[in-house]
Amino acid sequence: MRNERVPKFCDASWAHATTSALGDRIAVARGGAFPEINLAPQVLLTCNQKNDGCHGGDPLQAFQWMSQNNITEENCAPYQGMSWVEGMKCTPMAICMECFSGSPCFVPPKYNNYRVGEYGRLPTGQTSMQNEVMARGPIVCSIYADPILNYTGTGVYASNNPGLANHVISIVGWGVTSDNIPYWAVRNSWGEYWGDNGFIKIYRGNNTLQIESNCIYAVPINTWQNQTYPHLNPPADPSKLLPLKEFNPRGRCAIDHTKKMTPVITQPLPEDYIDLNALPANFFYGNVDGQNYLSWHVNQHLPQYCGSCWAQAGAASIADRIKIATNNQFPRVALSVQVLLNCVAEGTCDGGWGGGPYTYAHNHGIPEFGCQPYLAKNLIPSNCSPMEQCKNCRWNTDFSQHCWAVENFNKWYVGDHGTLRGADKMKKEIFARGPISCGIDATTKFEQTYTGGIYSEKTNSPFPNHYVSVNGWGVDPNTNEEYWIVRNSWGTHFGENGFFRIKMYKDNLGLDTYECFWGVPKLAKPSSAVASE
Repeated sequence: MRNERVPKFCDASWAHATTSALGDRIAVARGGAFPEINLAPQVLLTCNQKNDGCHGGDPLQAFQWMSQNNITEENCAPYQGMSWVEGMKCTPMAICMECFSGSPCFVPPKYNNYRVGEYGRLPTGQTSMQNEVMARGPIVCSIYADPILNYTGTGVYASNNPGLANHVISIVGWGVTSDNIPYWAVRNSWGEYWGDNGFIKIYRGNNTLQIESNCIYAVPINTWQNQTYPHLNPPADPSKLLPLKEFNPRGRCAIDHTKKMTPVITQPLPEDYIDLNALPANFFYGNVDGQNYLSWHVNQHLPQYCGSCWAQAGAASIADRIKIATNNQFPRVALSVQVLLNCVAEGTCDGGWGGGPYTYAHNHGIPEFGCQPYLAKNLIPSNCSPMEQCKNCRWNTDFSQHCWAVENFNKWYVGDHGTLRGADKMKKEIFARGPISCGIDATTKFEQTYTGGIYSEKTNSPFPNHYVSVNGWGVDPNTNEEYWIVRNSWGTHFGENGFFRIKMYKDNLGLDTYECFWGVPKLAKPSSAVASE
């Protein structure tokens, strides 16, 4: 779920709806397999100049653009609420960018691309719409949105107010209520706090809000089949490496070694009741019996460099554990790292303490991504006001920005939380309750040379300078060498689609030597528009 209204208001529903529907169709075509792929509406806003950017656009033209040009992922081009109309330039860095500390941003040597093949307008009426959704996935439709601007309900919206279409949404399914009211299940782009967790049911069959008048479909081309995932073992490509003299540290984030966590433990610990010998040789939350339990990937370095690894690793681990604890129940949850920065939850863009996200989630709760998208910057002075925890924005009549604090929104809390160290305890905790976040010594060699495979490096007295999330482990069938599977926060163009594998027990940058953090999420979330029937 995304929010076109923050960090600045931008009338970008056409870009959000087309990229979300295409991304959903990629997920359908891939059977929901790891990883979750999130396409970048910002690329359309910057480069699709036949549309009007933040002042509206035609979804058919957007799909035409994506049939002629590649589109990338959110962690290449994060949403900024601005477009070419506001001065954004369609340069190679607008398509995919990476930023290291102390040097200019640049285009990474490799990154994932996606493209549209067939696309077109559907015949008017619900039959063609249902056939297309059932066969190939979500579709994009125009609606008259004025009557639902402040919609907060969970029932079917059925008032057929007259008006011209002025907004674009994605239809992700349909159904019939228990009292025989037919509806479309609709994904909007106004954040999770709008409607029913960002979704709405709209009456089906009589063109309510013009929803059955103008619908578009697009079929993605399979550009993902050769992507590198953590279960593969490709050789490093020397031509893709940066010369050492040009290298600047990209992800070190000045870990605070002075903080100590006061654990909260009310339940038995997995280290005490899990039988180590009963654990599987290979286990990864990206593929547990064919299910992906890992949340989406955020690049800590965009839209500018930020040393927020401490917040990224903890927030990702908590979000992953929510998916695990809810058995992958819809809707998926992404937490707002920016709120951890705004509220200085034991850290900033200049580094921090890995326990900060867990203690903050325990004491205050972390809002979802649609409340505060990741801006990769510190608020100066720091500001944990209600508006900097969850906000909504609109234009004034002169197109100046007007924002205000949202009063009702979801927060996710952590109950029990604590620390551990050592490979055996790590395995037990991960298997029983989900990913953990740990410190590593991100050396120059690791940052510069890792492109895939099982990494190992002998270091003298490794000292942690970076936080990551550990999501599983495995055994190399050729060498019987055990390894960890780790989520990084340097974008999917790093390593194995944003992940890396590293040797277990030794020569592993201190990963299973340093202190690791864990937290158990509290589950209290409203039902969704699609799942509530």
